[in-house]
Amino acid sequence: MRVIFDAPGQTCNRLWTYVTSVAQCIAEQRQMVIIFYDWTIEDFAYLLHCPFIHFPLWQKWYLERAALLHREQGSAVH
Repeated sequence: MRVIFDAPGQTCNRLWTYVTSVAQCIAEQRQMVIIFYDWTIEDFAYLLHCPFIHFPLWQKWYLERAALLHREQGSAVH
């Protein structure tokens, strides 16, 4: 099993860092775990529902609350 534990960043950059690992896990039918991810994973349905890739800490309700809090804090700054 391959485990990816990365830092937040731009989605595209994060996906490019996963490409080799994802391809290898699919080719070898091995499991892969991406520890942290953000709400943009919903935009990548094939990745989210791939049987070899798991997102154990991805919780939609938690991410929605975090996004709401972030928006509220951002509007308070403006």
